[in-house]
Amino acid sequence: HLPNGNLIQIVTYGMALMYTPFFLAAHLTAQMLGMSCNGYTALYGFFISTGTLVYVLLGFYFLRKALLHFYSEKVTALVIFSLFLCTNLFYFTLGLGEMPHSYLFAIYGLLIYSTVRWHTAQQNRHLYAAMFCIGLASVIRPSEAVCALFLVLYGVHDRESIRRKFRMLREHFRAVLVSVLVFLIPIVPQLLYWKIYAGEWVV
Repeated sequence: HLPNGNLIQIVTYGMALMYTPFFLAAHLTAQMLGMSCNGYTALYGFFISTGTLVYVLLGFYFLRKALLHFYSEKVTALVIFSLFLCTNLFYFTLGLGEMPHSYLFAIYGLLIYSTVRWHTAQQNRHLYAAMFCIGLASVIRPSEAVCALFLVLYGVHDRESIRRKFRMLREHFRAVLVSVLVFLIPIVPQLLYWKIYAGEWVV
């Protein structure tokens, strides 16, 4: 409840955004089959759960590509196998797939890969992908903004590496500025929602 009398969602919209492709697929399927289109039937649940699996597989795909930059195929396979079966990821994929954890795992997989690739190939598209991931993670759970430190501190371990990092940022200064705008793309709708319904840019 807000002082202006409006009600707003207590959570940010990130998870709704991640659900959207699979929710729309379920909605279209329900319409074609003449089923109830209220968003709460088992069909919708099936599509959302399928979406969770798709995101997790994408996360593993990008994580594998990142790990292969450092380790052998066998070590990478062992890490991926262990991550899924020996951590809470298994439960949050198959048991509570609608929670943010699996979706954030997918985003972190792409963030790690994009960060590694930007520092090795220095192609701007990887920087943009990493910054978009940071913005997307932040609108799923605002505390996830801390993941920006991974991009900032990657490869930093002594004074010389800090100097190299600053040189790299100077050389790609225009791309860094553009990447800030890319970071804001998933955040702007949340700010607009707050401004329209709460009268404040940040609630």
